[in-house]
Formats: sequence, C-alpha cells, structure tokens
Amino acid sequence: MTVNSGAGAAPPWSCPRRVVVVGFDGSFSAIDAAGYACDLAERERLRLLFVDLWDGDILDGLLPVALADRGELIEAFNAGVEAQLADIVAGRAVDWEVRHTVGDPFDDLVAIATEAHADTVVVGKPNGGRWRLTGSMAGRLRRLGRWTVVTVDHHGID
Repeated sequence: MTVNSGAGAAPPWSCPRRVVVVGFDGSFSAIDAAGYACDLAERERLRLLFVDLWDGDILDGLLPVALADRGELIEAFNAGVEAQLADIVAGRAVDWEVRHTVGDPFDDLVAIATEAHADTVVVGKPNGGRWRLTGSMAGRLRRLGRWTVVTVDHHGID
C-alpha cells in the first residue's frame, strides 16, 4: 500500500474527505479511467484511492508452478503499477493511495469501496468478450446501488 499527499491536502479540522475509488488493471481504458478520476479528484478536492486488481486465477496461470519466489515477482509488478500511477497523478494536487489485491476483482473492489466509504467508483470499459457472460464490472457495481459508477472507455467517458 502506498500513500501520497499532494498540495491539496485538507487541514485536519475540516470535514472528512470524500473518496473516489478507481479500479485499475493496467488496460488502456483503466489508464484513461485513472486520468479521469485524477481530474475529478483535483477539481472537487476528493481523495483518490486506486485499487490495483489482479485476478487470482489468471495470475496463477501466468506464473509457472516452479517459480520459487512468487511474492518477489508480485512486488515487482506492484512497483511497476505504482510508478505508472505516479506518472498519471504527476502535477496534480490530489491525495492518493494505491491498494494491491489478488483475488476476485469485483469482490475486492466492492470490499475496498465499502471500507473507504466511497462516493464514486470509476472503472474502465471492458475490452474482451468475457464480460458478456458474467456482466461488466460497472454493470454489476451499478446493480448494487451503493455508489455513483463512472465507466470510462479508452476514448472517453461512456
């Protein structure tokens, strides 16, 4: 977990900061969603919480069984994600944090957004066809009815 404070940090006597949670998987639409959320957070003076979503089943398929130090490889992936998000946030006066998860992306995003008392959840539009069977993450989040959900396509807001 990484916490960074921008120049727009709220004074301690002010009311609690509102939170925007961003589901991030490194896809082009997720990168655009992160940029949109940064603009929103800066404009509205919101706290930004990125959730780096790794699907545990897919991750297990990518890593060889004989890999001795899986944790070291995951830490390297996490460092790369944090560097990528730092580039996206660079130059903006926002407070931001990154949380890394390995498991079911939907369940992890719901748990973290609930824990953070999120006002808005921003996700990228799905690129593959798998979502047609299980439903898109944005659609599933909207059906829960707990947050405002914004879906960002690779070319803009959907």
